[in-house]
Amino acid sequence: MIKSVLQQQLDGAHQRPAQTIVYSIILALIQWIILAHIALSCVESHAFQDLLKLLNPSIFEYIYTSGKSVRSFIIKEFHQRRLGIIDEL
Repeated sequence: MIKSVLQQQLDGAHQRPAQTIVYSIILALIQWIILAHIALSCVESHAFQDLLKLLNPSIFEYIYTSGKSVRSFIIKEFHQRRLGIIDEL
């Protein structure tokens, strides 16, 4: 049986995404939050979470839903990048 394009997309949305995809999406969201000077608590908004679920249901369970988690990710990423720069020097 041949599946429609819509059915293939729905089936694909329920598969577990690759870890590199998850990291890339989280990093892009964090960069958007930082560059747009948006409060870290924006990820706690149900409207924001609903938007993410709509855009990519399979990735939602990996996205931060707490401002504290976003802050921790930013600090960890900062320290990793700082060490990378120090190693290059």
